[in-house]
Amino acid sequence: MKLNTAGYDFRVFLRDELKTRMENNRSYSLRAFAKSLEISPSNLSMILNGRTPVSLKFIDNIGGKLSLEKEKIYEYQFALLKEKNGDQNLNNFEYIESSRFKIIKDWYHYAILNLMRVKGFVQSANWISKRLQISVNEAQMAIENLQKAKFLKVVSGQWVDTSNLYTSHTNNKRANKYAKENQIQLFTKAFEAINDVSFEDRNHTGVTIAFNTSDLEEAKEFITKFRKQFINKFDKKTSADEVYHLSLALFPLSNKKRGEKK
Repeated sequence: MKLNTAGYDFRVFLRDELKTRMENNRSYSLRAFAKSLEISPSNLSMILNGRTPVSLKFIDNIGGKLSLEKEKIYEYQFALLKEKNGDQNLNNFEYIESSRFKIIKDWYHYAILNLMRVKGFVQSANWISKRLQISVNEAQMAIENLQKAKFLKVVSGQWVDTSNLYTSHTNNKRANKYAKENQIQLFTKAFEAINDVSFEDRNHTGVTIAFNTSDLEEAKEFITKFRKQFINKFDKKTSADEVYHLSLALFPLSNKKRGEKK
């Protein structure tokens, strides 16, 4: 039975790792395991027993110390987010490895997948180029890239979205140069929309606050949950008539290091 404290999957992994080490070395102990992870034995004991929750940062830190592949770390972080969100109706959410995302890093790849659910969609690079205002060549290359990345396949002449409607492509815990390129493209589109899209058809808003950086990880988790809830409420599977993009940015306007006296 799962414990009530969030982080069940990663906690089980830690228990199994400790068990394996103890089986291979009878003198090995929880204290030795804690020392290798650079945390206190009491803290490790509370985590393993479900009395202390784990965080995204903890999974990233401990996973690195245990030499986990980054994709496996992402999986444990994703499992934690699902537990914390507590909403079984949220759309699927996947972190895609860099090598795969590299193929579809340009903004219009995901736009095409969503355009397939818009009323009146036409399986044509020419039609797509007009709706997304890209060249026919870009549209054709994007179609081929989506198939190469296994996000799209053609069955009996019909296009089929094989991405399982996943709505995220990168992990916000690690830098990714391809995600960075994608974000620059999308925020550029957001900037252009201020002038090119009528006020009635868009929403550009923001807020400036006094912020404590110790809350940053919690803030990121809050934004992730909001984004998933937004998708669950407004992403249409059959009745859509346009493709929209929601961009969120949380960043410092001040820099305490610049303000330090030399």
